[in-house]
Amino acid sequence: GAAKGAESAAEDAGKVVESGSKTIDDIIDGLPETTNGKGVARNFESTGDFEQTIRDFDALNPIDVKEIQTKYGSGKVGKLSDGTTVVARPGSTTGGATLEIRVSNRKVYKIRY
Repeated sequence: GAAKGAESAAEDAGKVVESGSKTIDDIIDGLPETTNGKGVARNFESTGDFEQTIRDFDALNPIDVKEIQTKYGSGKVGKLSDGTTVVARPGSTTGGATLEIRVSNRKVYKIRY
């Protein structure tokens, strides 16, 4: 059954490219998860730097994007069509750039670069 799974995954990828935007699942797909079990956030590790953070941010096609100032430099915040908030920050208390995807108060993804 593995081949069939790969086929449908390829089809899904094709759909994503057509619409020009990625889903959260596309971005966290294959990333190592570092969630420690406390709190609502699921943590993932990605590679790259703030440039990659912004690329992933833009790939989600957020609307209503604003620049934000953080103590680590300027970042971006936007909303997805389903109301999810997406924040790209150049730094965080734990170090590197972070993409925070806040689906709801109980469902938050943080990807560190």
